[in-house]
Amino acid sequence: GRQAFRPPMLDDQALRRDREALATFGETRRKDSDFSEQAGFDIESWSLTDDWQLLDQSSSGLRLSRPLKEGLRIGVGQLVAVKLAGSSNFVLGTVRWALQSPAGESAAMLATGIELYPGLAQPMAVRGGDPGTREGFRQGLRLPAVTALSVPETLIVPYGTYRVGRPVEVMTQGKPEKFKLDHVLDRTQEFERCTFTAL
Repeated sequence: GRQAFRPPMLDDQALRRDREALATFGETRRKDSDFSEQAGFDIESWSLTDDWQLLDQSSSGLRLSRPLKEGLRIGVGQLVAVKLAGSSNFVLGTVRWALQSPAGESAAMLATGIELYPGLAQPMAVRGGDPGTREGFRQGLRLPAVTALSVPETLIVPYGTYRVGRPVEVMTQGKPEKFKLDHVLDRTQEFERCTFTAL
């Protein structure tokens, strides 16, 4: 466009949110309607996908493999979305283990085990509702209860959010709700999966 490039100027809080989103979800997704105007450029819409070979599958998990040198970085405790061939929906899960094939083999392979969370995840915004504090909303996910498997409804919140009995405010499709966090079912360096009750 024959215009000098100007890097976007973000305040400290916006940069902190971007770092948290990058650490939790592996990407920053700006949804501000006026961000492109403020920054002086349009935002691309793209997603990252990685193809794996399915080695084994059960109702609660997968064992996958791919060449070591191909694809995105993956680590234990990472939150992932998996779409199996023939399926129309992504299923949420977490990486439980990763293993590199022995060095003597001709093509180095990476195998991983993924624990799947039942139900379709719904995006949400969440913030702490502690009295006297006003936090900003952060990205989270809500998983439905699956009675056939005795799995309660859970919230996936950024790491450091959980505290027993902590009140949180959740915004799902523009509708605010208030909950109290009860128990943590999973905790990694990226996220915490918690049970909750309505306030």
